[in-house]
Amino acid sequence: MQPGQKVIYNLLDEKLLCTTTFVESDIAWKSGRIIYRDTPLEDALRTLSKRFDVEFRIVNPLLKKYCFLQVLLLINVWIRSWNTSK
Repeated sequence: MQPGQKVIYNLLDEKLLCTTTFVESDIAWKSGRIIYRDTPLEDALRTLSKRFDVEFRIVNPLLKKYCFLQVLLLINVWIRSWNTSK
């Protein structure tokens, strides 16, 4: 492995896959952030769905072609401010 790479183990076929990664987005969850960088809309919505236990449906199939080029979501800040507004 080189800096900037990650290894993913696939349980089904018992193989390792070494890929280049944007490390900051892989560890952002530790500080309550989600970073999207060249992320397809479907993948971003899947992440948000898991994080907030909500369901997203893409009605227009053309939207599946869109990507987030670079987005940083500060989840903890938003949750704290939303909780205090009650």
